Amino acid sequence: RGLGDVYKRQGLDYLERTLKLDPKNPDFLFNAVQIYLTNTPQVMARNKWDEERLFSESMKLSKRATEIDPEDYSLAQDYAVNFFAAERFAVEVNWKDAADAWARARPLARTRDEIFFTWLNEARASVRAGLDDRAKTCLDAAQQIHPDSAAAKQMLAELEPES
Repeated sequence: RGLGDVYKRQGLDYLERTLKLDPKNPDFLFNAVQIYLTNTPQVMARNKWDEERLFSESMKLSKRATEIDPEDYSLAQDYAVNFFAAERFAVEVNWKDAADAWARARPLARTRDEIFFTWLNEARASVRAGLDDRAKTCLDAAQQIHPDSAAAKQMLAELEPES
């Protein structure tokens, strides 16, 4: 084992202690999720978790951060984005919950582009949930902001029934 492995192990130890000392600090929760999702093999080995458990724990921490600071767009957006990480772990998620997370992030968005992306990603999650009408509504709203969006146009075309 190299020195990098030692530092990662120590970092995970410190992270765990930090979360125990201040479990309601949304920044600490956010950072833990980032570490879990970017240092997956080390976290799984240290905690003896499989991918499903790692993803589940990450989502719990991410959701808790949004509950502690419900007015923070960055936390709300991160929680919503993390649903898409499920595919990396071959884990099933409730895509309606993911769509709802994007809808909750929207009123916190600070720019038109952030609002656009909440609509677009809510549509993506809605498609995966089988909520095509909701996805179309989201894509229509996204196109009100960016009428030339290739992604929105493509998704709408895929939702249109073939003639």
